[in-house]
Amino acid sequence: MKTQKIDITELLKPAEKRKVYKDQTVEWGELIIPGKNAHPEKNHEGLRVLFIGSASPGLLVMESLKKYELKYPDRINLLALVTDMPTCSKARISCEKRIWRFFTVGEKQNLFDDIKESALSFGIPCYSGAIKCDFFRQLLYAWNPEIIIMCCFGQLVDDVIFNYPAYGMYNIHPSDLAESIGVGTQPVEHTIKMGFSTTKVTFHQVNEIMDGGSIIGKSPLINIKSSNDAYPEKVLTLYEKVCSIGGWMTLDLINAVLDKRSRGEKGSIDYVDFEKCIPDDIKKLLLAPATCDGDNYTLPLHGSLT
Repeated sequence: MKTQKIDITELLKPAEKRKVYKDQTVEWGELIIPGKNAHPEKNHEGLRVLFIGSASPGLLVMESLKKYELKYPDRINLLALVTDMPTCSKARISCEKRIWRFFTVGEKQNLFDDIKESALSFGIPCYSGAIKCDFFRQLLYAWNPEIIIMCCFGQLVDDVIFNYPAYGMYNIHPSDLAESIGVGTQPVEHTIKMGFSTTKVTFHQVNEIMDGGSIIGKSPLINIKSSNDAYPEKVLTLYEKVCSIGGWMTLDLINAVLDKRSRGEKGSIDYVDFEKCIPDDIKKLLLAPATCDGDNYTLPLHGSLT
């Protein structure tokens, strides 16, 4: 297929109305640019943050980053969303192995629409195609992120991407990777199979190995058993509970990067003491018995947002 020559900088300029771009060289997905009036007060100052994620765990992190920018418009600039397209048969995102397998086609579409609209209504582009290609690399260079945060994403990342940001690229993983638990596409199921009653969320640097980057910190303990000492029947509700702390941890990481940036330093963050950052009332909620109702797992806003 002949490569299409485009000017990414021109493409990313906001138009009067939302526009959709499908590049000939990308097998699936699309780039959607919001209309210029979608969020006219959008901040373009501060730490340049690119978010890569999908489904409800990804949406939670996305909303936390948006709230942070709205409260502190000079601190961070959320650049764009890169997400999965779970209803596209061509998309190589391991739908049959990952969290997507719990949802019907309609539910997948709704989740995709929710996170896409979350980005576009905030005045930032949404890309849902392959990332190991020239087209995405042009987008990456145009966005020029200083940090990339990833949560619930189905594609492997190459070194062009994870080596790009000055302050590193990080992934949120819902199991205790330091204990070699839950590596791969079914972390909660593996934790259950091992017979554990609690788990942790791991934040780690991204490299070419799935879930193999250096660990920068872990969440407090999270109870994954119900009050009768059994696992909830619906594993999906455990994903909702375990991932509920992802927004908190993301903002703690952002604060650590901002502190480093304020000192004129660059480079990845090696360690964040998430257990110290997260207050006792949140730890208590995480240790409460698991239920079959994912709505019960909505945590209060991060301390910096109250």
